[in-house]
Amino acid sequence: MATATRVAPAPSKAAGLAMVAIGGVLFGLNQPLSRVLIDGPLSAADMALARLVALAIAIGGWALVAHRRALPRGRELLALVAFGVLGIAVLQWTATEAIARMDAGVMLTFVYSASITTALFSRLVWKERQPPAVWVAMVVTLVGLALAVGIGGDALGSTPPAGIAFAVATSMLFAYYALHGARLLARHPMPVVLGVGATAATLVWGTTAAPLWAFPYGEVAGELSLGGRIEATTAPGILMLGGSMAVGTILPYVLYLVGMGRVGPTLGVITGTMEPIVAVILSWIWLDQRLEPLQIVGCVLVIGAVVLVQVARATPDGEGTA
Repeated sequence: MATATRVAPAPSKAAGLAMVAIGGVLFGLNQPLSRVLIDGPLSAADMALARLVALAIAIGGWALVAHRRALPRGRELLALVAFGVLGIAVLQWTATEAIARMDAGVMLTFVYSASITTALFSRLVWKERQPPAVWVAMVVTLVGLALAVGIGGDALGSTPPAGIAFAVATSMLFAYYALHGARLLARHPMPVVLGVGATAATLVWGTTAAPLWAFPYGEVAGELSLGGRIEATTAPGILMLGGSMAVGTILPYVLYLVGMGRVGPTLGVITGTMEPIVAVILSWIWLDQRLEPLQIVGCVLVIGAVVLVQVARATPDGEGTA
């Protein structure tokens, strides 16, 4: 009697899930470092500008060298510019404004509610089937995030309405980034999508919210404290900023966008929720921001939801088309 064999998940989708997860971890690792820089010589707008410039130079240069013939014109170019302005520049602006008015952890919870938006849009507009486990994972993810970032008590009651409005706008723009980015990747190479988008975003941001000519270059040239539990330790500011731009921005952006192109925006957003979990844990270790028992439960729930998504994708009956 023949035994049934289990079909392994497509390597590209398995690799895509891994890329998004690693990108989320790197984004999370960058949060405390960015916080140290913002508490020091940089404003949140300046920090956003540095990250956009890094993307424009690195990925835009990659596109020009390796994919010059694939650079689009006309309406396709306008689509990439719109992706950069809305999905990168305006997203950075709303996120910066939200963080200025509310706790960053609470803001990240709003942002990752984008998983519901992408799933509903994919199901209702694109008519894509979603495995039942994905819907369960979304609910578990949101509950876990709420616990992990400490939502409860008067956390939201003390938040001004403008902060909540900017956080909701950030969530909607993040969903747009995932959805439009996945569609653009079906027609263009990743370096072209991100390179053109980041360049457009940099031109908008660097001439409005944080002018390039006003960046505090001199203030990041010296030694800066690492803050938190290692406040007495210093490092060259330019090295800290460079690490944030390269390892905390360029690499995770590439991993995240390529990964979403392989697994779809819904699964991509869910798996990317590793970011706030890593940020909460590292902030506790580095910046002495202590985790409450319910926050630990939340971390476990989110990690469990990510595993549930991977298992659902690895099961033949559970494969969706997202």
